[in-house]
Amino acid sequence: MAAERIAGKRKVSLSVVVSEALEKTLHVEAEAGREGERRVKAWEKYRQSLSRLTDEEMLLLDGIVMEPVDE
Repeated sequence: MAAERIAGKRKVSLSVVVSEALEKTLHVEAEAGREGERRVKAWEKYRQSLSRLTDEEMLLLDGIVMEPVDE
């Protein structure tokens, strides 16, 4: 088992290695959750800021300028 090899190399008990691995995994998962929450909040603020724009303003923002066609 990899954990046993790591414990042997570091000269610590298997429980120390497992505990550290679990703690690190939980920390990474918690940080990923916080990052996801930050992204959702940022997306909501972005959507709110665009909600006041007209269709024409949205097209301009997207870089699409539609001129009337002269017939």
